[in-house]
Amino acid sequence: MRSLNCLFLFGLAIPLSGCEKYALDRKMESLCKKDGGIYIHEYAPLPDKRFDPNGKVIPYWQKPPKFEWMYGPEYRLAWNTSTIDDGDPVLGEGRLVRDEIKLIRTSDEKEMAISIKYIRTGGDFIYYSHFSSKICPENKNTSIESAFIKGGQK
Repeated sequence: MRSLNCLFLFGLAIPLSGCEKYALDRKMESLCKKDGGIYIHEYAPLPDKRFDPNGKVIPYWQKPPKFEWMYGPEYRLAWNTSTIDDGDPVLGEGRLVRDEIKLIRTSDEKEMAISIKYIRTGGDFIYYSHFSSKICPENKNTSIESAFIKGGQK
């Protein structure tokens, strides 16, 4: 009888495992539909020499002293991370954060672009080597670098 009770409880635990993960994923997707992605208010011109042959922006400093000044003195980045659900993924709890990066022109402090991502980590009932995570939006075109265009002063 005791083994049947254990088997029954184990049978209930399997379908319920990771419920928090799926609840956080649904919450993340609904928030992401509202404001996730990149919004470019004005394209930011950079000199042609600041792009590699594949069209990717080369950071102003290879090892910038600060993340904010990664793209040179003309532009700065403002990064804000806010926690929506705070949990410890190592303990099986889920965490959901909103990651916002703004590209700001330093000459007039105008916001050129904003990139918003939602990141879920943890929420797994059982994990083996590392807890799971998910990012929304999933497409790769949400990088703040997509706001830069060739054609600035040389």
